[in-house]
Amino acid sequence: MANNQSNNSSTTQSPNASSSSTKAMDFSSLAKTLSLNLTLKLDHTNYIYWKTQVLTAIEALDLEGFITGEKTPPPKLITVETGDTTEQQENPDFLNFKKSDKLLMSWIFSTLTPSVLGQVTNSKSSFKVWSKIERTYA
Repeated sequence: MANNQSNNSSTTQSPNASSSSTKAMDFSSLAKTLSLNLTLKLDHTNYIYWKTQVLTAIEALDLEGFITGEKTPPPKLITVETGDTTEQQENPDFLNFKKSDKLLMSWIFSTLTPSVLGQVTNSKSSFKVWSKIERTYA
């Protein structure tokens, strides 16, 4: 499995610079898409059907990297150099990653029955939720 850890900071030349690998995300569009109500909720008997339904939606949104661990969070802080000074700032790419991950995690929660939800409520990321579900039901 991929490591879901990241460094805490990186260096950037200007405050407007951001990772070219992270796309700006339209969160209202993502939230609206993830609000689709799937008909099947995971219980102790229907994992294969649930996984097919949920994974299809996640792949359609190109979010599978979050649940496989292939998409890892960028550094939480960046070092910004302006002239002869440097300072630590929140990395906007990290904030975008965190928002996307939490939206996906919330949506996955909405596809679970209460008994299954109780098994994953302490998970801190969609990767950890998905991993726990796979270990339990696959």
